Amino acid sequence: MTRDILQTEWCEADQLLPGDRLLLQNHRDNPDWPGSHHFEEGYLLGLLIGDGVLKANTAVLSVWMPKAANEDRMAANGSRSIMREALDCALSLPHRSDFRGWSAIPGRAEHRLTLAAIKALAEHFGMRPGYKAITPAMEKTSSAFQRGLLRGLFDTDGSVQGSQSKGVSVRLAQSEYGHLGSRTTNTAAIGYFFPNLFPAPTSGAEAVTGWPW
Repeated sequence: MTRDILQTEWCEADQLLPGDRLLLQNHRDNPDWPGSHHFEEGYLLGLLIGDGVLKANTAVLSVWMPKAANEDRMAANGSRSIMREALDCALSLPHRSDFRGWSAIPGRAEHRLTLAAIKALAEHFGMRPGYKAITPAMEKTSSAFQRGLLRGLFDTDGSVQGSQSKGVSVRLAQSEYGHLGSRTTNTAAIGYFFPNLFPAPTSGAEAVTGWPW
């Protein structure tokens, strides 16, 4: 590398040596790229990873609603928004003619959406019962899928913290520290850089990634 010439070559990460200089992609100005799969599929898998259950015969998404309408009006509106978006996305997948979307669970402030097509999609990307995570196959999809995946994750596990006077941050809490690497890779790919706020936690601690605004 000189003032006038920049020569680069690709290599595998384990081939890097001390002193090597890295050229990183900057997608902030152009966070769109073609590829397989679309926003709707990414959003449903984001909800599944964040707060769903992958069973042997189906996949179940859950959304929690305040029991009283006046208990937390903002949270209730947020839950309804997630449910509308998820239903629209689910209807884009193969489904039975009698599919009705969300069902209220008696005695619980929970609504569930069950669809075998979400299970098939999750398995296509390498997930299985007992293993929900962003897989390498998901990182090779279109930018639309990436945005949907991240939106689903943040809709379930994300939060906005702070105040205008002290500063605001958007955070994503995860119980598995190792999963944060995939999250930060995906956000960086679409032009947003989220630092991991804590080092690898001890057993039982919670890892957090966030972006201070």
